[in-house]
Amino acid sequence: MVKKPAYFARMLAISLLILLSAEPTAATDREFGAVMAPAVLPKGSNALYGFIGAPNVGIGYRQGFLQNFEFETIGSINFLQLSGLAEFGFRAPLIKSSTDPTFVLSMATYLGATYNSGNTYFDTSNFKYFGFTGRMNLMGSYRIHSIVYLLGRIEAPVILPITARGISFAPTGGAGAEIRLGDGLSLLVFGTLGAEVKKEPLGVLFVRPAWSIQLGVGTRFF
Repeated sequence: MVKKPAYFARMLAISLLILLSAEPTAATDREFGAVMAPAVLPKGSNALYGFIGAPNVGIGYRQGFLQNFEFETIGSINFLQLSGLAEFGFRAPLIKSSTDPTFVLSMATYLGATYNSGNTYFDTSNFKYFGFTGRMNLMGSYRIHSIVYLLGRIEAPVILPITARGISFAPTGGAGAEIRLGDGLSLLVFGTLGAEVKKEPLGVLFVRPAWSIQLGVGTRFF
């Protein structure tokens, strides 16, 4: 009778050692990443996220389907211009690690609609319009740790107003990281820098810097 407590304690210690030394399962890996990581969600996975920053704040939803495709929809507000944007897009991998999905390079295409109030308090070249948007991007995600993804993105969004004469084209490059917080949550820190080619109604074409900073939080459901 005296030996039983010692026996159970030894078995419990062995079990804990096995659990702590075990590698993370594929299910654990799939739960990591919601806002931008991984570059393409696996089939059946979905995520909901929100982001704040400058000049945009917004929310988005991601859904992995088929074998290597992802659907994403985003709603955002540019509070410097007092404009709103709703868009949807599809993403597919171009390069993917064969043995372990540590690195993924993907390409995406988005279409959307936007309304701009024409507020000029922060942007003197802003003008009022309703129009359509399109953008293509290349994005890579690389998992350097069980809780950290490194991210890089190159994209070229264009705005085509239909109620006013003008255009905006802003190719940018960005980098950041997404960190696992636990319980299906992850934190994104991301920044972009580039140039905007813009033409106002009855104005001339000009070029100016384009930038953004994002802090996002998302949750992965599956």
